[in-house]
Amino acid sequence: MTNKKKKQRFIQPIGITIDHLAPVIIFFFVSSFVLANWNFDAHFTLGKAFASVVLNSVFILAIGLHTPQKTIQTGSAFISSLLSLSLPQFQIFSTSGFEYSVKILCVLVGSSALYCLIRPLWMVPVSKNQRLSVLIVDPSDLAIACKEIAEKVCSLGGSRLYDIQTIDIPSSDVDRVFQQGDFSKFRSEIHTKEFDLLVFSPHSTTTASDEFDSLLNFAKASDCLACTDINFYRLLSGSMPIDFLPRIAATYQELLPDPRQSSLLSFFQRLIDLIIASIGLLLMVLLIPFVAILNFASGDFGPLFYKQVRVGLGGAAFNILKFRSMKIDAEKQGAQWASKNDSRITFAGKVLRLTRIDEIPQFVNVLRGEMAVVGPRPERPELIELIKQQVPFYEVRHLVKPGITGWAQINFRYGNSVDDSMVKLRYDLEYVKRQSLWLDLIVIIRTPVVMISKIGY
Repeated sequence: MTNKKKKQRFIQPIGITIDHLAPVIIFFFVSSFVLANWNFDAHFTLGKAFASVVLNSVFILAIGLHTPQKTIQTGSAFISSLLSLSLPQFQIFSTSGFEYSVKILCVLVGSSALYCLIRPLWMVPVSKNQRLSVLIVDPSDLAIACKEIAEKVCSLGGSRLYDIQTIDIPSSDVDRVFQQGDFSKFRSEIHTKEFDLLVFSPHSTTTASDEFDSLLNFAKASDCLACTDINFYRLLSGSMPIDFLPRIAATYQELLPDPRQSSLLSFFQRLIDLIIASIGLLLMVLLIPFVAILNFASGDFGPLFYKQVRVGLGGAAFNILKFRSMKIDAEKQGAQWASKNDSRITFAGKVLRLTRIDEIPQFVNVLRGEMAVVGPRPERPELIELIKQQVPFYEVRHLVKPGITGWAQINFRYGNSVDDSMVKLRYDLEYVKRQSLWLDLIVIIRTPVVMISKIGY
């Protein structure tokens, strides 16, 4: 292993650990200095310090602060620090006098500002060591698309997260290079430039195994990792490249989730669903009077709820429940995509959709077991038939329960066309392939941030 790679494995985990703990440590020392004459220890307990660290970790995850694109974003770091430090100190604001409350507020803001000021000391090295040096061997159309995506993914200041180079192999040399493992032509170049990752594209389904074996052996000898262009695309975009995949049985197999974890995963997912749905149901009951008053005030005396047929697990139809946001005769001409300034949406419906309150009754569907909290959004049967004619692999998303929120909802805007469905399906299939409790947690934590920013969902 080269010194560069040893340094990468050492710096990144240490820098990220420091970043989780730093706001609390800075707050402790700043408070001790500024409030030396105040009984500080009685208020800043070990429990509050632990709560601040946990909250900081949650906010870092929600904002995506440790993703390569946001590693050194100062504004997001300041918000995460201020919120994680403020919430455990709420009791101080409610029980202390005005003077102490102002002092604590100044200390909180000052500590967060100091944290952002010195944060580059440990996060800039992390950012630099997150960059991958990639060699694409004999690039396919998909590999070229990967390179184009990577060129758009930059950290602040314009520094590249991926340094990508390609090597073209003449068609006459393909068999000798991949099947016989003869990489002598560019072995010295790879060793000199110390690539972290080799990316290749299988040239045929029959020889793919031999090709990959050859590349793996060469990658091992060169002290770097190897992957296919499909997996590199998934790494870059967080989605599945369905428009580049052949529609054959082997591809469908590649898209299927791992069956070994399904039973245990389903148990914990269902447990989380029941807990969150119970809270959501209570919230729905509390919101019913507000929704009723909003409807009546806008002159809409129709029903508060409405049901609509959607397609769920295994292609089974079920009735989804929502707060009604459209006119009663909105679909007298049949199923339609909702548009940005849709005239069918009522005044109250605009408020409900803007705040996402119209989706809350779907927690009833979660309790019934028809939906999950996290999963692909359920679509209408009429629109599915239209989408399937133009979008490949659409049926694969029905291998999991539909969700109130999902991986596609936090990564892409609201979809209202077949083209948007194609993009969202890439994320849905990535979720089907990668589904785990950790991925569900990321989706759940980031959903409020996306809803507030009005980017996706």
